Amino acid sequence: MKAGKIGVAGFRKVKIERVEEILETAKRAFPSFTFQFFDADRVAGRRHLEVAALYAEAAFKGGYAVSRSLAVEAALYASCQRQIGKALEMVGVKPETSKAVALCFGDNAEVFFSGIGKVLGWIRDDRVLEAWPRRLMELEKAYAVSRVELKAAVEALGVEEDEAFLRLLWERMGLLASQV
Repeated sequence: MKAGKIGVAGFRKVKIERVEEILETAKRAFPSFTFQFFDADRVAGRRHLEVAALYAEAAFKGGYAVSRSLAVEAALYASCQRQIGKALEMVGVKPETSKAVALCFGDNAEVFFSGIGKVLGWIRDDRVLEAWPRRLMELEKAYAVSRVELKAAVEALGVEEDEAFLRLLWERMGLLASQV
């Protein structure tokens, strides 16, 4: 799957009163960028979102995208959900979000990341992308991955639990793509 450039960045000190207001502020400040914000506590690291973005791009190129927006399509794949509302509820930012992850499509993602932090008052900190293995049991529940399924993947693939979990998410993303 060859795709365009994809950037992923973590942020802390995130304050959100109204999600719609944050999105509108970001769109006004960066109208030429395609981006999506995620709750860092619902993301299994950088590769989780990079693969979701690749699937989203493939869905648009292949003509089987569910949404009209590449950013929303990425949220669908990241959440392993087919319904936009469920996807955004599962992985999107909310007023209680304190750590966020931004996904940006295009060559100038770093310009977006440095600017969005200033515009929204968020502090760039990619360490929020590395903390997910400590929340593995919470993520298993959120993504409906059973302990039996995870253990079987660990044994079959010969990898650690965090890697097996990612691969199970990727498999679910692939299944979404095939359900069109």
